[in-house]
Amino acid sequence: MPLRFGDKPQNQLRAGQSSVFTDVGAVTAGFSTEHEWWGPGIDNTLVLSNNAPGFPHLIIRNSHPLETRIGEFDFRWLVGGLTTSAFFDTATNRSSRSIAGAVIAVRPRGAENLSLGFARTVIGTSTGWGEIPLRWLEIFHNTGHPNDGAPYDSTLHPGGRDQLFSFFGRYAMPAAGAEVYGEWGRMDFPRNLRDLLVQPNRGQGYLLGLQWTRQAFTPQGRVHLRLENTSVEQSLALQNKFAGVWYTSRRVLQGFTNEGEVLGAAVGPGSSGQSLELNYLVPRGFFGVEFGRTRYNEDVHQASPMLDYLRWCSHDVNVQWGLRGGFSSNWGMISVRSLYQNRLNAWFQSGHGCPRSDAMVDIRNNNFTLMFSPGVHW
Repeated sequence: MPLRFGDKPQNQLRAGQSSVFTDVGAVTAGFSTEHEWWGPGIDNTLVLSNNAPGFPHLIIRNSHPLETRIGEFDFRWLVGGLTTSAFFDTATNRSSRSIAGAVIAVRPRGAENLSLGFARTVIGTSTGWGEIPLRWLEIFHNTGHPNDGAPYDSTLHPGGRDQLFSFFGRYAMPAAGAEVYGEWGRMDFPRNLRDLLVQPNRGQGYLLGLQWTRQAFTPQGRVHLRLENTSVEQSLALQNKFAGVWYTSRRVLQGFTNEGEVLGAAVGPGSSGQSLELNYLVPRGFFGVEFGRTRYNEDVHQASPMLDYLRWCSHDVNVQWGLRGGFSSNWGMISVRSLYQNRLNAWFQSGHGCPRSDAMVDIRNNNFTLMFSPGVHW
């Protein structure tokens, strides 16, 4: 991924969160550059999120929940084009990439507080934007196992297709003021039942989260707690059967990204992250505290030819904490956020071994955000 987006000013005019749709009965179809967020995660989600800039796509979706004997269904099916990063590398061949994706979720009849779903995206190399709108059926394509042998085997030439898929679920408990949710995905399908039983965690990623709210201090006051853990790191026990790094691809250069930014979990390729929020909510606003930790590029760290005496203490980890709050008035809403970050051993920079030495590089960054949203009320 690019560490920075060039060293020159940028001036761009974008379509932003724009779309043009038409309704045909229970189905809506059209063109959009809006973000798609698939799954129950709040900080991250495995397949599609708002982390990368929105990409142009055609989409078909239901205009309202579809009632069946099984339960209520929602679906989305899209095909679009992805743009490469202008700062990723010096490659002269910047052919376009296509993405076909579909997601379906169901709320079973008799268990309306439970939601279950499945999502899959397939990316492919393309010779031009003209053929991308015709790739609707790519979502059903068997992409095989293109990342077998990574990162050491370089015999596979780019060109073809790659995939990500996930199963997800959410269960709400209104009486308890709580919900739990999770998502589990893989980079490829098991070859057979034996493969699934022997190594079910090969190429996996997962997300777990919960929220809990209860009345506190005043009749209308609420305490809100939220926890979320995301990991797309691969197990060290599977190094001899390495399945690749999430969001990268040996067949499709620049992988599951748009303009150099990951389409899924914001923690990034081969990484993991945890977050915690504790808030106090009142009718006119809120205030709270947050904590977070992200370990970056751990799969690259384990696979790179790093000296053994540097490896165990040079993980690239970001820790952060912050304060946040907001107040709503007749004019709109004002919110503030103050965030304090410390990135430890940035990009694995450690020169003199372990334990800690002066050669390690930590980066501290403080951020303050003040936002006014006219006409928005808490």
